[in-house]
Amino acid sequence: MIQQTSLKAYAELHEWIVNKTYTAILSTLSNNPNGLTDREIASILGYSDPNKVRPRRKELEDKELIYSDFKRVCQVSGKTAIIWKIKKNYESEKYGI
Repeated sequence: MIQQTSLKAYAELHEWIVNKTYTAILSTLSNNPNGLTDREIASILGYSDPNKVRPRRKELEDKELIYSDFKRVCQVSGKTAIIWKIKKNYESEKYGI
């Protein structure tokens, strides 16, 4: 049987990891105003697998903090992919732009 303290510790760790990933994705997109693909974001963050980025990126899209803009050739995969950009109103609120 798992102790409540273990479950709480796991939940806190998971929340910390999720928030850290949100911040990393938003910061990466903020530093790349022309937008990035999932694979480019993953590469910049040091992940070999873009599936480490996609769930958090999708949640940021659902929260309307980022959006898909257009498609172009990904610099990592060489394939056509969706470009993600940070919403200007988020940048203004967060970074005073």
